[in-house]
Amino acid sequence: MSCYGITRKSRGGTPDKKPLAFESGKTTVFIRSNFVAIDEPDADARAGFKGWEYDEIAYTHPMYTEVLRNENRDLKLAIAELAEGGV
Repeated sequence: MSCYGITRKSRGGTPDKKPLAFESGKTTVFIRSNFVAIDEPDADARAGFKGWEYDEIAYTHPMYTEVLRNENRDLKLAIAELAEGGV
């Protein structure tokens, strides 16, 4: 799958509430994966962090629709190939 969105490492949630893997807002769709629980203690003047670190891709709605179209096309081609006895 081509990635049209912005990929970044993000942090959020709370220790007992993991962020959603899929979230759709008014203009943006967020896809999150590779969740890792983080429990960093306070250090000097810096507050610690307790929550989650994850990869996040942000798409506009039109971009996400294109991603779904491409995935759907690829799946249809793979099904057709399997039905013909390929692979």
